[in-house]
Amino acid sequence: MPTRPVPAAMGDEPALFTELHPRLRDHVRLLVRTSGANVDDACSFAFLQFLRYQPDREHVYGWLLRTATREAIKLDQRARRTARSPPEATITVWRSLSTSGLARSSSSSCSPPAKPSPRPG
Repeated sequence: MPTRPVPAAMGDEPALFTELHPRLRDHVRLLVRTSGANVDDACSFAFLQFLRYQPDREHVYGWLLRTATREAIKLDQRARRTARSPPEATITVWRSLSTSGLARSSSSSCSPPAKPSPRPG
């Protein structure tokens, strides 16, 4: 796959970062309900992409905002997906303990709730 030539820096990048970063961070924080760390990472990603692609300066804030917002959403989705799914190793260990009978002999706080017995008819 051919590599894309990196556009030359225009020299205004540090000034644009200083000017736009605080506003960008606040704007992304309002648009995406996620952690402050995700917002900071997304804004950093947007500025790195800005350095890489050197978009048109006339529309640079909109470009940064769109890039940072999309990245913040991706980071938030990844964090939620990771928090929801337990590690596979935990599931495997629990299954092996359950089948070996060790889970039944351990304390009740570690074992799953018992299934209710059927009521006599």
